[in-house]
Amino acid sequence: MQNTHGAGAQNTKRLKSIWAGFEQGLHSPKVIGGLGLAAGPILYFARNLMQILVVLLVLVIFIPSWPNLRGTLIRRARENWIIFIFVAAGFLSVFWSLDMARSLERALRLAWEFSIGLALIVGFASLDEPRRRQLIEYCATGLSFTAIFVTFYILVHRVLGDDQASRNALNEMASDFSRGAAIHAILAIPLGFSLWTLNKRMTSALVVISAITAASVIAKLAPEFALAVSLICFGAVVILPLSRYVFYTLQIGLLIFIPLLVPLPAQNKIMCGLAGEKLSAAHRIVIWNFADEKIAQRPILGWGLNTSRLVPGHESRVDLSDICAEQSPAVTVTPPPLRAMPSHPHNVPLQIWLEMGAIGIAAAALLMGVAIMRVQAAFPARQQLAVFTATFSAAYMILFVSFSLFQGWLMASLFFVAACLPLCLKSPEPL
Repeated sequence: MQNTHGAGAQNTKRLKSIWAGFEQGLHSPKVIGGLGLAAGPILYFARNLMQILVVLLVLVIFIPSWPNLRGTLIRRARENWIIFIFVAAGFLSVFWSLDMARSLERALRLAWEFSIGLALIVGFASLDEPRRRQLIEYCATGLSFTAIFVTFYILVHRVLGDDQASRNALNEMASDFSRGAAIHAILAIPLGFSLWTLNKRMTSALVVISAITAASVIAKLAPEFALAVSLICFGAVVILPLSRYVFYTLQIGLLIFIPLLVPLPAQNKIMCGLAGEKLSAAHRIVIWNFADEKIAQRPILGWGLNTSRLVPGHESRVDLSDICAEQSPAVTVTPPPLRAMPSHPHNVPLQIWLEMGAIGIAAAALLMGVAIMRVQAAFPARQQLAVFTATFSAAYMILFVSFSLFQGWLMASLFFVAACLPLCLKSPEPL
């Protein structure tokens, strides 16, 4: 009996020793840096894995530090309860949704994503200086070299592919890469700024230049617009800090009042020119006009979370060929009939209005306002404010012209950006 008891005690001690070594390994800067390095390839080549990467980052940070971080996480959740008002608005929309099961499933996922996102923000804020530096540098390196590879890959295929099939395949490829390039565009300024303050000037320049070249070669709306807005906002706030309030007011104003700005004219020469040169832009106008029509039918409550593709008339099509033949006889490309609502409005303010109504818009505007005030209070220096304004505005821009807010990969990516931002704004500490 004593031998059995002694063997059991030794096994328990051995297991505790293994677990302690495992926790110590997780605490290594190389582990968090390696996961940061993986963000670049994942965003460009396998964006849906961002949801897994975010969970892994939370586990790597919290497993060795749970006793210390548990209280911090609970306290931060209480302090930031206001962010869950948006989630509550999503749950509320279930009761009048076109598809209650679909809306409930998305609301539950939204609650999970916000919880994991908050945990990631708390976890990143707890990182010591060596792990903070490793994460920032490795993340920038992963994004930069992946962007360089993508740039050369597209250029080579553009030179070699001279038939229509090759051009169509290249266009689909560029669309896939544009997701990663868009997130890279959001992170370029904060990562570049942080690395510059850490005297990593080469890596700082590389992460910004690679973002610009990738966005230029991919030639899609989201990364191009995000980079342009980011650079403009950064320069404007550095020169005139108070100009940031113009950007914040414009963004919150667009969120609230966008139904007053649409429908846009869809039967004119400009529209026909877009249909011939940039069909995706013409299609967005058709989608936005249809969304506005449906918003007017349920302006307060909306149609229910994640039901954009179910609203009545979503399968109807707009044929521009006859109109364009009359308006622009010189246009030789006949645009195909454009579906009124393929999957989502490709504009998050319109999507929130359409699916969650004025209730969701009020929650989103409150969330934006609180986030802006808190970051400004925490990082009041001119350059810090410029970096935050650039990052916030770039993220807003891609949500305004392209993706659906409720795509899992995008939600995970935006929370990754939100968690990285305070690390990038933080002044470097001596090691």
